[in-house]
Amino acid sequence: VTYCFTVTAINEAGESELSGVACATVEDILPEDACYVYFELSDSYGDGWNGNYLEVAYDGETQKLELTNGSYAEYALAITTGSYVTVTYIVPEGSTTWPYENSFVVRYENGNKILNKLGGSLSETTSFDFYVDCSAPAPTTPAAPQNLVAEAISSSEIQLSWDAVDGAEHYNVYYGDTFIGSAAATACIVNVYEYGTHCFTVTAVNELGESEHSNEACATVEESEK
Repeated sequence: VTYCFTVTAINEAGESELSGVACATVEDILPEDACYVYFELSDSYGDGWNGNYLEVAYDGETQKLELTNGSYAEYALAITTGSYVTVTYIVPEGSTTWPYENSFVVRYENGNKILNKLGGSLSETTSFDFYVDCSAPAPTTPAAPQNLVAEAISSSEIQLSWDAVDGAEHYNVYYGDTFIGSAAATACIVNVYEYGTHCFTVTAVNELGESEHSNEACATVEESEK
């Protein structure tokens, strides 16, 4: 932040003209072993958190973070790496506010999320804990799923399974090049309507995007014997 100043001289006859302007820049210098942790508070209705708030405790300090009005507020706290942090979402006793409208994200400067509490997931006073890691890498799109296997389990169903991918929020399933649906877990059952061989791939997805496709896996569905 840059601050600029002038001065005047005063005697019994009055005050002089302003001097020239002199400025100085104060740099925000973090300790070598600290980093900024960002707290983003949101309200879906846009009227603030109506008395609800976050209490952040670390290194013997406690900070109260509020969203008094509007839909968004951001705080940046300088916290030492290795510090144990407790974030408590507080609904005051006897409050009749609307916690389902509230959500918050805790992240590092590079965008790596520590906590992501979506609207509707908060209903009462709740605490969350984490250790600060200032060297946490920036988030990236997930790696491609590995070891996709397809198995025909009936004359109209194929079961797919694959290895979990770190950082994946869900998986997309493809029949050839055609997207046919998403899966929250690492397995799903696909309905098919023609006999023969059917081939699939899957991708891993997070908020930054979609991975490359997995290996292709095929299964053959045969007509049931009568």
